[in-house]
Amino acid sequence: MLDRLQVMVKEHQHDKDLDFIKACHEVLTENYPSLHLCWVHIYEKRWAYIYGNSGDSGQSLPRIQLSRNYGICVVNAELVEPVELDQTVAIIKEHYNGKVMV
Repeated sequence: MLDRLQVMVKEHQHDKDLDFIKACHEVLTENYPSLHLCWVHIYEKRWAYIYGNSGDSGQSLPRIQLSRNYGICVVNAELVEPVELDQTVAIIKEHYNGKVMV
């Protein structure tokens, strides 16, 4: 799954942010169909839902900040091995390093 995610990140490196998020979501949910992801736009302390499992966005979920402007809440992170989750987050964060937000 990580190899596929890395390839996808390279293929979508110049996409607008929402298109990139949708592509990431697709790869992650294809590998973990029961995984509930809530992608958010960060406005200082407020995290606003932009894509994914919106029904879960009202819950108090663990937050993973991907960049200054974007984050993700993983409702059922226990479905993914902790090491693989950390590597997945690192791959996605790498996409945002030095990137001008669109």
